[in-house]
Amino acid sequence: MSKPLDRQYQAAVEVVVADPDALASFASSPAWTGTADALAAHCAAVHAARVDRCITTKYLGAITPAGVRGVAVADVIRRVGAKSQLAPEVSALFQPVSSA
Repeated sequence: MSKPLDRQYQAAVEVVVADPDALASFASSPAWTGTADALAAHCAAVHAARVDRCITTKYLGAITPAGVRGVAVADVIRRVGAKSQLAPEVSALFQPVSSA
């Protein structure tokens, strides 16, 4: 069953920044201020989505378990204490082979 057109979710804009200072800098930049006004001209409504959880997929240059295996699997590994699943040789099975 679908919702009426005026109640449908049609698009999303996702902005990812490193920290609050980067967000403030981006929000005041021409890259955002020009885009926001142009985008609003094409929208009947704009709503901020509630953020229930933030997922770190890369930290200090290294991919995290959530980045390698996905959030749901990383949660299970953490919940059941399956530390063997975090071993480099296991994680390597899920990462693309480097072309370097």
